[in-house]
Amino acid sequence: MRKHISILIAVLIAVSCSSDRSSIKGSIEGLEKGKIILKHLAYNSQEVVDTLIAEDGKVSYKFKTRSNSPEFYYLYYKDNKIASFVVMPGESIKFSTDTLGKKIICEGSEETLLMQEIEKDADMVAMRYDSLVNAKQMSDISGDTATSRSIGYQLGSLYVKQKQRAIKHLYTNPYSITNIPLLYQKFPNELPLFADARDILLFRRVCDSLIVKYPTSPYVTNLKDEVEKQERYMAL
Repeated sequence: MRKHISILIAVLIAVSCSSDRSSIKGSIEGLEKGKIILKHLAYNSQEVVDTLIAEDGKVSYKFKTRSNSPEFYYLYYKDNKIASFVVMPGESIKFSTDTLGKKIICEGSEETLLMQEIEKDADMVAMRYDSLVNAKQMSDISGDTATSRSIGYQLGSLYVKQKQRAIKHLYTNPYSITNIPLLYQKFPNELPLFADARDILLFRRVCDSLIVKYPTSPYVTNLKDEVEKQERYMAL
């Protein structure tokens, strides 16, 4: 009888330990063998978690998240971020990407898919921005002030539209943890999307929604502190 009880306890412990362990597994196009760096976002800085070895272009890694709420993890090959993940405890994420991070596909995590949409939009804006800036420089060199002015308006419109899409994401997905990095997203010229004093209302909205769903999340706690600090500043 005692033997059966011991076996049952061992099984329960094994199940409980594995249930809160997350995993990422995938393939990297263009890489046969090499080192991949896994990083964790500690609110405003990234910390190295481990070095993964890709064999035949494939990597697999199991780990225990640091809290019971979603966390942000990133894969790097050399200096290129090739994948972003929003990981819940016990979640298994499958992915495929390339060595430049341009062909990322993920499954197994709704939050990761939302993060992927945000990053794709930012990449498209960056490409359009670079194209417009180059065209404006050529116009300035040639002395074509009319075209230069027109491109300037297009750059302004690009910024406004990116902010509008970001606001739509905030309202469409009020309980998504991806709203936090989105609040701090910047236009390609490093201008924050939410730099207007009135944007504190959006910060407060995101904070109030997420603190209900993820009250112990360190990301939400830090956001709450930042919002309260800004509100005190505005009150003064």
